[in-house]
Amino acid sequence: MRNSTRVTLWIFSSLLAMLFVTAGIAKFINPAARAQFGQWGYPDWFRVLIGGLEICCGALLLVPRLAWRAGLMLGLIMLGAAGTLWFHGETTQAILPVSLLFIVSMVGYARHPRATLMRRLHNAVDWVAERELEQQRRKIAVHQAMKALKRPVGNHARRLAKG
Repeated sequence: MRNSTRVTLWIFSSLLAMLFVTAGIAKFINPAARAQFGQWGYPDWFRVLIGGLEICCGALLLVPRLAWRAGLMLGLIMLGAAGTLWFHGETTQAILPVSLLFIVSMVGYARHPRATLMRRLHNAVDWVAERELEQQRRKIAVHQAMKALKRPVGNHARRLAKG
């Protein structure tokens, strides 16, 4: 992975981590969150569960080996949030969870072990292909050199050889 890609991934992971940890803490200390969950028909334990998951998964976004799992869980939470908002007629507010779902999905995919494995395999295939091309170029160069040595000698060279 290139350095610019790595830096961008860390920036997005850090920003998402701060956002989700802050949102999770707000679900514990903000009385408006309790009222909102009650308005949507969710029990109080669900608000605590979602807040705890947002805090934990937000922090796990900063651990590269676990970031894809955290991204998966946060993606499910954002899908549920978007569905809840859409179902209750707050469709314009559902844009934020859908946007976060997209960004979390991209970070989760980039941190997934198979994604890095596929990049490594792709790089290895490129390296092997370049090596084979170089070997073919060498064979062609050797073949052309051998062909040049086997050319018939001109009349001038024959006379010098006899003479």
